[in-house]
Amino acid sequence: MATLTDTVPATLDAFAPGESRKSATIAGISGQLALVAFVALVVGAACGVPASAWQFNRDLLAADDLADDGHHAEAYERYRELAARSPRDDIRSELRIRLGVMRERMGDVDGALRHYAEAYNNPRSLYDHHAGDAMYRSARLMAAEQGPDAAEPLFRAIVTT
Repeated sequence: MATLTDTVPATLDAFAPGESRKSATIAGISGQLALVAFVALVVGAACGVPASAWQFNRDLLAADDLADDGHHAEAYERYRELAARSPRDDIRSELRIRLGVMRERMGDVDGALRHYAEAYNNPRSLYDHHAGDAMYRSARLMAAEQGPDAAEPLFRAIVTT
């Protein structure tokens, strides 16, 4: 009766005919496979977007910290830079809202309305919540600045869509 150690070298020789028998064992093969899998994992993790995506998120958090600390003009500039290099449409849509909020906090109602209009005029889909948020913020600003009658069409659009 053959044991496992007797059959493994014969099996290995079947894959390499004509070569001399090598001192391969199951542990050696497992170690080589583990090394290959590890190298593939490291190479796969090093390629592509992850480093830039992490940097983008760090920059976004830094801009959020500026906004939270009351540095609205500086946060606005950071958000503008981020919107220009944003890798995804949904992030760009969110940044339009944040740009509008910063303009609103700086007292620039027209600038805020412009950014909100960009957000609701460029929805990502039929159910884009950023567009709805921008419409609401625009209607609220218009109601405060020009009276409720000026904002009524926007409020109606929010309710009916």
